[in-house]
Amino acid sequence: MNPDQEIPALFTSARRLAEHRRDQNLVILDACVTRDIHPDDTSTYTTGLPAYREGHLPGAIHADLVDDFSDPTAEMRFTRPTREQLADALARHGVGADSTVVVYDHQNGIWAARLAWVLRSYGFADASVLNGGLDAWRGIGGEIESGDITPAPTAPPALSAQSGYFVDADDVRDLGSDSVLVNVLRPEVFSGEEVPYGRAGHIPGSVNLPFAELIDPDGSEIDFDRARRTAESIPPGPVVTYCGSGITASGYALALRASGRDDVRVYDGSMSEWAADPGNPLITS
Repeated sequence: MNPDQEIPALFTSARRLAEHRRDQNLVILDACVTRDIHPDDTSTYTTGLPAYREGHLPGAIHADLVDDFSDPTAEMRFTRPTREQLADALARHGVGADSTVVVYDHQNGIWAARLAWVLRSYGFADASVLNGGLDAWRGIGGEIESGDITPAPTAPPALSAQSGYFVDADDVRDLGSDSVLVNVLRPEVFSGEEVPYGRAGHIPGSVNLPFAELIDPDGSEIDFDRARRTAESIPPGPVVTYCGSGITASGYALALRASGRDDVRVYDGSMSEWAADPGNPLITS
């Protein structure tokens, strides 16, 4: 990737973070999650705490999307937490009203983007994603720490739900002809060749724009030249992204929004919810 590429404000580069990591009120959150893929193509997700303990950015605090930053009472995994749940989790992780948050993960940024998208959906706008995550930090020779860091709790920030970030299944059913429904999964899942969600295929009317096509082929960073071209190629009108559980869809949505599309929302339940209801149509291709 071109090291001089322009990084949009919703993201930060490793070099920029290195310059500011000692800024007052900066909180770095490590949002890594462990995924185990089974022979039947289904996946199990567990806390990324062991990976965090093995190595993380200096001062980073582990943010567990499996439990702390999702709604544990919801039927679907990784459902967006309630305002109260999020405020409590942020306070326990040392994030207050005056905090600036940078989130990263150990993969291609989807987990970090999911957390940043959730934060912004409740009005916490001072949050960005480290493009390239842990790999990018290592790539500039950044120091790595191991072990746990216990944050100092703080008063919770004031949060309020914002429109324009999430939709539910009813919203998807009611999408107008001017809307673009984007499936960001791999083509094999979109077509129905692979069946990780119980039923094969995709939501009728979807277009397949895999998240992987936004990633630089030589690394784990989003290539914003690609993201901007993709954003410009999508017809005008509201855009809804979906994936398996709203994680990769959040990464795609954040990249599109950073590239100039402010009309992007995420179907939170995604295929996990849609495929679970036999009354919801799916098509294969």
